[in-house]
Amino acid sequence: RPHCWKSWSLEFPLSLHQKQLQILCRGLHLLRAGGRLVYSTCSMNPIENEAVVAAALARFGGDVSLLPMSDHCPKDLEVSACLQSWWVPDPEEPGCGAQHA
Repeated sequence: RPHCWKSWSLEFPLSLHQKQLQILCRGLHLLRAGGRLVYSTCSMNPIENEAVVAAALARFGGDVSLLPMSDHCPKDLEVSACLQSWWVPDPEEPGCGAQHA
């Protein structure tokens, strides 16, 4: 979808982070004790992935935990390690909202 690049900005993933966090937290609220939730997005941006999971874990404290995917995936599914740190842009920083081609 090359046309998406014309409207992309650094602020866009930050807005999606909040929406993804709401979705994940709602799913966690709906789980029964001992239940499992699989979280997946269509993004490769850590602000929409790892940062969302980290925020949900912080919000729920010890009530939820991560399970290793390698123990629960079909053998033909390739699983990559998650990022342990990522850069979060400051939307107030000059040029942050600049569009990229």
